[in-house]
Amino acid sequence: MTGQTQSEPLVSVVLQTYNHEAYVAGAIDSVLMQEASFGIELIVTEDRSTDGTWAVVESYLSRGDPRIRALRSDTNLNSAEVTTRALRAARGTFIAYLDGDDHWTDPRKLAKQVAYLRDDPFCSMCYHDVVVIDHDAQVIQPSFRATHPAPPIASHREMIRENFVAGPSPMYRASALRALPEWFDALEFGDWALYLCAAMHGHLGYLPDPMAAYRVHAGGYWSGKARDDQFARLLRFHSLLAERGPEAWRAAFRATCAGIEAQQRAAAAGAQVRGGADGDVAERELDVSELAGRQDDGTAAIETGSAKVVRVGIRLGDRRLGTLDLVPENGRLSQDAIARAFAGSSMGWEALLLLFDQTVMSQVLYSSDDSGWTAWRSGAALAGGLPEAPAERRAALYEKAGWSILLAELIGAVSAGEVRTVGLMTAQGLTQQGEILHIDVAQPFPRVLAPLPSVRIALALGGQSLNEVSLEPVAGVISAERLRDEAHKMDYALARAAILEGVVGFAAGDPRPLRDRLKIGRRERDRVEV
Repeated sequence: MTGQTQSEPLVSVVLQTYNHEAYVAGAIDSVLMQEASFGIELIVTEDRSTDGTWAVVESYLSRGDPRIRALRSDTNLNSAEVTTRALRAARGTFIAYLDGDDHWTDPRKLAKQVAYLRDDPFCSMCYHDVVVIDHDAQVIQPSFRATHPAPPIASHREMIRENFVAGPSPMYRASALRALPEWFDALEFGDWALYLCAAMHGHLGYLPDPMAAYRVHAGGYWSGKARDDQFARLLRFHSLLAERGPEAWRAAFRATCAGIEAQQRAAAAGAQVRGGADGDVAERELDVSELAGRQDDGTAAIETGSAKVVRVGIRLGDRRLGTLDLVPENGRLSQDAIARAFAGSSMGWEALLLLFDQTVMSQVLYSSDDSGWTAWRSGAALAGGLPEAPAERRAALYEKAGWSILLAELIGAVSAGEVRTVGLMTAQGLTQQGEILHIDVAQPFPRVLAPLPSVRIALALGGQSLNEVSLEPVAGVISAERLRDEAHKMDYALARAAILEGVVGFAAGDPRPLRDRLKIGRRERDRVEV
């Protein structure tokens, strides 16, 4: 490793280790073999191993290599502090991460990732493919991506749903990890939590080269856990973030909690019937259009017979999105149950973004000047300072303005003149405060006249309930702008409701605006009910 002096490392490598005596030398050597024109420092953070791991680390420290530093716990911490103390000590502009039982295989790994992050100023973390090996370094799987598909550009939306980043692959901008949120210390999946922290500061980029070996063995933190324990830990992780994570992400984490619980039930049912008759698991195929405009009275239910688990393949037109494993009730699986599972799964968000590409992003125009590229839609600037490369420009636009554009597509405008009154005078006095005002957020927002201390308002998107709020009128008025602000707080709940209302399923490939699709969904339901 040559280039900068060791007082000025460009990359800090954090190597975290505990009871990795058989592997940690290989991990350290894979860092020291890196070929780069910049300075690199290696920070080994060791959590008071009970085997000979520390002796191996000491043997490297004794060589006097100025690139290597070590931090050791006084007692086994088994907490995020093992990671955060190394992050606090890191001096580099970029931080790479490695566990003591994994190793890097490409001597140009760090150089390639630094080049990637320098080329894309909007990317806060990049990662790459890895090979999966066993305890004897035999290849189990030549590509981690084969079972954990990673999008070329990802954001917090994809990272909330699942962890598709292999442990020895990420490199972060140090600026994205300087001020970790308070919830980080409470999470047990420190790697996944760091990816989410990085996603708060930019998008995530993927390099397809397999540049590391990820070891799966009985002593591994995750691979050594029983399936029930894995479900329990996943549920704790998502539940905590649903309660304490970023406000705009909480609804998505609640949806993943529901998905984990459904998978747990399906796995339990599958365990009960494993080795049974062929009819124990039934397979069905559905296009998303079959979930749109459905009736919720059970008339569209799928008969499942004696099957304990139904594996439902979901597609959007010609594109297959994935499968859902669901547990039927009384030999039937309602399409409403399928739709709700779909809306809360990664497939729901994927389908909505595909539709978003067709309906909204297809209308975006770009211009360039000395400050970079600017995205425009309907004569209004959406975001500026975008990269020149089309794929990176689009990814940066999604990160800067994608969610706000989606909200604008789903949420109605402020009404120019509609007024609603609550709390009218009657012979008995004012109407009761407990009465609820119902507002469809896809419609223009009214101005509400309310001579009451507070007004309970039920927000919905079409036929899907979003939330109930209590607002205090100001001088007897709740402005339309204030109602619209409340609707914007619904974030992911709005997207989920839009999926359930059928905006994805109707006329796949038709570039109609999302709000028009809501109207189509209502007309279809009215036609079916008649």
